[in-house]
Amino acid sequence: MPASIRLFLSASISFIFYFAWAYWANSMVTEDRLMLTRTAFLQGSYSAFMTAGFTFALEWAILKFKNSKLPTMFIAPLPPLSLQSILVIGINVANQTPNLWLTVAPSIFFSGMYGYAYCIALLRKVE
Repeated sequence: MPASIRLFLSASISFIFYFAWAYWANSMVTEDRLMLTRTAFLQGSYSAFMTAGFTFALEWAILKFKNSKLPTMFIAPLPPLSLQSILVIGINVANQTPNLWLTVAPSIFFSGMYGYAYCIALLRKVE
């Protein structure tokens, strides 16, 4: 599958999942539909954008460091994961997301899982 299709599919799935998650997570603490929709759209859009950026960065790192697999597999996901974590917390603080940690924790956790799984899959493909 071409890299552009992988990027689009990953970003689309991320948007749908995190839109639904943020809506549900915040519906436990507020009934303000405008806030729920805004928070869900913000988290979904942010997650789609970051997934595309994260995927692009991993593809680049794997191609750049494909001859040193062990360090690449462990190190390549760390910079985009750190940046993603800082940004997702920051935008949700700025948005005054009612249930901040429940909204962002899965994003950070699954970004890490995705980063390492994607990295392993790309390394196997390069071999």
